[in-house]
Amino acid sequence: MSPMASKSEMTGVAAQPSFTRIQNMASIGTQAAHGAFWNILFSVLNKLVAFGGQIALAWFLLPEDMGLAGIAVAVTSIVSIASGTIPTILLIQHEGVFEKNAGEIFWFLLTMNFTATLFLVAVSPLAGHLFRDPRVVPVILILAVAVPLMA
Repeated sequence: MSPMASKSEMTGVAAQPSFTRIQNMASIGTQAAHGAFWNILFSVLNKLVAFGGQIALAWFLLPEDMGLAGIAVAVTSIVSIASGTIPTILLIQHEGVFEKNAGEIFWFLLTMNFTATLFLVAVSPLAGHLFRDPRVVPVILILAVAVPLMA
């Protein structure tokens, strides 16, 4: 055995050349098209659900209450955006360790979203004072209940 023998030759296992492994995988273009399809599909579904929600708000709310709902949704959205989208993106980017890290990231996001809920509870009276409408406080508190469910 030569001093330059590879580790796989020493153990008796022949290493598969990298170009063979690449040929066995689906092409990058196919993977990109598949990912783009699902991304576009869920984006369209997201828009449809949001549109349906707006129709429901218009149907059930009085015109003077639309501003109240808008303020509450805006405050809640700002907090929920800051409450942990980056770990999910990292989990998707490092798909090779998805199974290993999924549980940890789930609990981390749940903790972040619960913290965001507590922040919303603390900030809701300030939002009511800032917007000069105390009716916004209970609406923000109701919307804050949904934030931990976004983990």
